[in-house]
Amino acid sequence: MSKKALGTAHWKRTRLSVLARDGWQCQYCGIHLDKTNAQVDHVESRVSGGSVFDQSNLLAACKKCNQSKGILKKELSESEALVKLICIW
Repeated sequence: MSKKALGTAHWKRTRLSVLARDGWQCQYCGIHLDKTNAQVDHVESRVSGGSVFDQSNLLAACKKCNQSKGILKKELSESEALVKLICIW
């Protein structure tokens, strides 16, 4: 699915639902999220075939953790990057 999916009304509803489900808290480092740092992470990346809208593939994340996970995945497998990110925090 293209990046265009992330700008749709369906994505906006899904994003808000995930943030509410996770209590507006980063699921990696635990900080409180607000509109300036709230992101939704695709646990299995879209490029790797992860679902865009399936909420079981989505977690609330702060910008720092979500970007760090992306940087780590360039060097490690997806599962290794998740473990390393969790260990860093």
